[in-house]
Amino acid sequence: MSLSLSLSLSLSRFLSDSLSHARRSLLYYLHIKTLRSYIGEGGAAYSFGTSNIVIILHYNNIAIDASMGGKNFTRIVLPNNANDHSSVLVYKRDAKKGRAEPNGFFATVCTMDVTANGTAPGASVAMLSDTPSPDPHDRDGGETDAFLETMSFGEVRDQDPDHPWDTSALAGKAKFLLKSSNFGQKWTWIKLPSNVENTNVLAVDPTDASVLYAIAANCLASSKDEGVTWSKCSTSKGLTGTFASLIVKDSTTMIMLRLGDIPLRTVDGGKHWSPLVSVAKLKTYKMSGSYSWSGKTLVLHGKDITAPSRGEYAGFVWTSTDDGTTWSDETGDMVTMAVNAGTWYEEDFYLTTSGEGILLKEKLGA
Repeated sequence: MSLSLSLSLSLSRFLSDSLSHARRSLLYYLHIKTLRSYIGEGGAAYSFGTSNIVIILHYNNIAIDASMGGKNFTRIVLPNNANDHSSVLVYKRDAKKGRAEPNGFFATVCTMDVTANGTAPGASVAMLSDTPSPDPHDRDGGETDAFLETMSFGEVRDQDPDHPWDTSALAGKAKFLLKSSNFGQKWTWIKLPSNVENTNVLAVDPTDASVLYAIAANCLASSKDEGVTWSKCSTSKGLTGTFASLIVKDSTTMIMLRLGDIPLRTVDGGKHWSPLVSVAKLKTYKMSGSYSWSGKTLVLHGKDITAPSRGEYAGFVWTSTDDGTTWSDETGDMVTMAVNAGTWYEEDFYLTTSGEGILLKEKLGA
């Protein structure tokens, strides 16, 4: 099947398949009024292996459905000025269930306001209610609605100056590790220490749940205790440039994507890195990538809006079954200039775009 499917055909395919596919059922239910009223426009949605867990992040909101694949969301609220969706939500795997199934640990980089002493105001925890009593953030038209305002991006926020804190105490912003260790039922956040305070994205090893990676523009660090402490930035030979994200196959093989340059690859667990010269043609492209559920297929995809002026496609999709030594060009008839995030479901690969629909390539992965 062509990668260049229309949105309507993609939706039809999504909705006709098993509703156990969380992302597929999510598309149909994404416009439930109660969900839209507090998520607003934008954000990011995630599903996890074959589980029915769906999580949506947008600024200070977390919407989670832990059992019905997107049909029954519950809201969790972070401090008012949090931004929880600008990075990527990663999750550790259950070793007994393979490379795709979650073990309950989710994490992302979240920006929050801080006070003069560098801490986030209020309690550093948010969770689903343990009792049937109403959450003050769950609006039902009562008197607490007096401070609700609709933001320019469509989200409804609580602007009560006394809830959740006095904004006069704020002194700037900082990056925090936002994480959950129980499938999203409870979330905590901890300010990133100075050596990783500029972290932009996290990464996990799908074969080793003990490690969490932090990637900043000039730093690759790791944690063995779910982000409580971090290693120093790696000084391994060849690890140079401006880092964008890390693609992890296992504890031995990893790909470091860089801004304005070709990726780096290590095949010895990060001791040595070398340029992935096989993708030199894509040096000007802003790219993302991931391994298939089996770990046998690596996909890179991305865009360069200046490429058409050179007679080339603005978007691309390449795959490799030897960790990037050789490649197959799967771009086909894809003509969109708006290539965004991609995700796997078993052997199928889905690619999102900005206004051009959801693209699908069946059986792309081994």
